[in-house]
Amino acid sequence: MTDLDLIDDYSVLVLEESYTLQDLFADWLDGIEVRPVADPDAVIGAFDATVAVACLSETAFDGRGEAIRNDLLSRNPYCQLVGILSRSASLAEHEPEYDECLQRPILKVDLQDTVERRLAYGIYSSVLREFYDLNAAFVWRRRDETDDRADAESADRAADDATAGRDGSEAVDDGDFEDLTDDEIRERYQRVCRQLDVLQGRLSGAAIAEITRSIRRHKDYLTTPTAAVDRGPPAKHHPRRCPACKLPWGIDHGNELGNGFIRIAAGVRRCTRCQEIVHGLGESGRRITSR
Repeated sequence: MTDLDLIDDYSVLVLEESYTLQDLFADWLDGIEVRPVADPDAVIGAFDATVAVACLSETAFDGRGEAIRNDLLSRNPYCQLVGILSRSASLAEHEPEYDECLQRPILKVDLQDTVERRLAYGIYSSVLREFYDLNAAFVWRRRDETDDRADAESADRAADDATAGRDGSEAVDDGDFEDLTDDEIRERYQRVCRQLDVLQGRLSGAAIAEITRSIRRHKDYLTTPTAAVDRGPPAKHHPRRCPACKLPWGIDHGNELGNGFIRIAAGVRRCTRCQEIVHGLGESGRRITSR
């Protein structure tokens, strides 16, 4: 992976409280941009969309590991998380929280192999996401062109109306991709296709399957309800749970689920997990209608 041109576009974040180990890890990962931080408060500041792998020391979290992992995945769900565990830590306990775990003392070859593998997974996921985004851009651009034609026809009709003494003005959206020309979109799309070809040629079927599991695992991690379930009576203005998926409502889940629902109108709410739309409450606390 380190011989690919696109490696220059990505980096590895390392949370490690030992400055000596920070320097050692950076030396071991020669050819890769390494962003070392010692304080968990500095993690978010050093993190951006170019970070494909985050190596996180469990002993540096100071009890904030779950919140930091959630924040990183919320910002970039394709980033690969590698846990650096103490010698006495339980692998089984921490494996669900990471894509891969390393246990101290860490050997050079283990760090290099793990980071290189996870870097390939993170880059592939990121490039694949851009591929789909560009496809969507093409769709919107074609729709934009259709709107332009409709706009021209509307202008012609408006001129005819003005000649006839009528008012027939219309407002037409110019589209969401005015900052990119057709050639720029096409060039980016061709570049991404070349990158995907190279990556797919180097990744086995098992690796692609692991990437898929990783993406699914990140999504599940971000949408897992909190264990703190309100067992009291229904809230005054909304059900205690989603009528469809039973997700607790009115509780801060600490992730993308928020408090379980989004208010979209007076008496109308949408579940943040299953997207069920619930309309109002009767006096008994039951929903009136849903779809």
